[in-house]
Amino acid sequence: MCRPDFFDVTYTLSTNRWMNLEVRPNRNLALLQWIYLLENYRAYGVDVGVMNGQPGLSDMVFIANAGLPLGNHFIISNFFHKERQPEVKHIRSFFSSDNNMWDMFVGDTFEGQGDALLVADRNILVGCGIRTNKKAVNTLSVTMRYIDSSINIIPLFFRKMGDYDKGEQIFYHLDTCLLYLEKVKTFLVYPRAFQEGTVSLLKCLGDVMEVTKDEAESFVCNSVVVDEDIIFTPKIGLGRIRNFLVGRGYKVLEHDMSEFIKSGGAVKCLSLEMYN
Repeated sequence: MCRPDFFDVTYTLSTNRWMNLEVRPNRNLALLQWIYLLENYRAYGVDVGVMNGQPGLSDMVFIANAGLPLGNHFIISNFFHKERQPEVKHIRSFFSSDNNMWDMFVGDTFEGQGDALLVADRNILVGCGIRTNKKAVNTLSVTMRYIDSSINIIPLFFRKMGDYDKGEQIFYHLDTCLLYLEKVKTFLVYPRAFQEGTVSLLKCLGDVMEVTKDEAESFVCNSVVVDEDIIFTPKIGLGRIRNFLVGRGYKVLEHDMSEFIKSGGAVKCLSLEMYN
C-alpha cells in the first residue's frame, strides 16, 4: 500500500469522470479509511509493505497501478496520463531492491494490476484500450517468455471512449469492472465496460455473474479476496452481491471508500497484490 498523505483531486483526467475539482476528498477522512483498510489486512494475517506518498503525486496512493509483480520480477508501469508519469521513479526505487525490474517499450502504456489480473495461476487477463494499449499487451506476451513461459496473456478489449454517453462513468481499468473469485471460479463483470464477445470469452475460463450499472459504480468489482474465504469490499449493502458472496461461503468485510471513490478508486486500487 502507499500512504495517502498527498492524496487529493487536484486535476481531472479525460478517462476518469469520477474526478471533479468541485467535489474534492476530505483528506483526514481518507487517511482514516486507508488506515482501517491497512489494519484489517494485518489483522487477517496479510503482510503489508507500505510505500510513502510523494508531494504533488496525488494519485500515487492507488498503488495497484504501479506495476505487475510476479515472484521476484516486477513489470513496471508506463502511465497513460502525464500527471502520473512522475510516479515511476519512486516505484522503481521502492521495488528494485527486491525484484528484477522489467520496463515497457517506448510507445507502450501499461498500468499494472489496474489492468492485469492473474487467473488460475496460468492466465493474465489484460484490460486493453483505455489506459493500457495493445502494443503493451504484445510487450507483456514477449516479456512473459522470459519470466514464465507457461503464463498466457489474454487481452480483454474495453469499449471505445467515444461509445460512452455524455456523463456516463468510464470504466478505465480492469479492476473497476471485473473481479475473479478463485474459490468458486466465478467472474463478477460489468459487461457494458467491454466490447461485444468479452463475456463469452470469460465463460470459457469460469462462471460469470453480471453486475448492474449501479453495482459497478459502487465499485463492487474493486475488491480484494484475502485467503479463500474473506473478501474486503467497499460498501455494497445488503443486496444481491452480498447475498451472492455469502451464499458461496465468503465472509464480507466492508470498507468505507467514499473519499477514494471521488477519485475513481476503492479497495483494490489501494492494494498491490504480490503474485508468487
